Amino acid sequence: MNILRLFTVGIVLSFFLTGCNLIPTKKNTGQLQQQNPQTLTRWEFKGRVAIKTKKDSNILRIHWRQNKEDISLRIYGSFGKTYASLVRINGLSTLKVEDKTYQDNNAEILLWRVLGWQIPLDEMSYWIRGIPAKGNLSPTITKTKRDYLKTLDYNNWHISYQKYKTFAHYPLPIKLKLIHPDISLKFSIQKWILQPQS
Repeated sequence: MNILRLFTVGIVLSFFLTGCNLIPTKKNTGQLQQQNPQTLTRWEFKGRVAIKTKKDSNILRIHWRQNKEDISLRIYGSFGKTYASLVRINGLSTLKVEDKTYQDNNAEILLWRVLGWQIPLDEMSYWIRGIPAKGNLSPTITKTKRDYLKTLDYNNWHISYQKYKTFAHYPLPIKLKLIHPDISLKFSIQKWILQPQS
């Protein structure tokens, strides 16, 4: 009787242990932690930009590269012809338009003087990444449910973000509008390219 009882207990324990092994384990399906675009120092993007002023409007392609404070910005047409190119290295800005070259220590003044575009280039390098610019005092912002920037208002500029996409764990805008009384820009970004950060 004792042998039969021990045999029965052994079968029950064996079944219980086997059943435990058959219980599916939950896989770690959580997403990798997203990075803060504020930490990006070397980046570039390619896409389209619609630029509208009081005098005219254009839909152009854009390639923006940035390494800390240095900028390389090329705006060109559908067939690759350059409309304007701006390079800022060590604080000196060089703008090329129609085979003519202009230089100034202030890139924003250069864009205004030559092209008539009133663009806060330094602030835009932050806004384009979906973050408030450094030094902007008390901008008015709203955010999405995922804590991404939805709108930003500062110094007569209204920026609205329509769509984000994650690139190398960084959530970055791919569709956004920047509106000012004198100029508006609508970006449609096809690709963000993120270099190793230094």
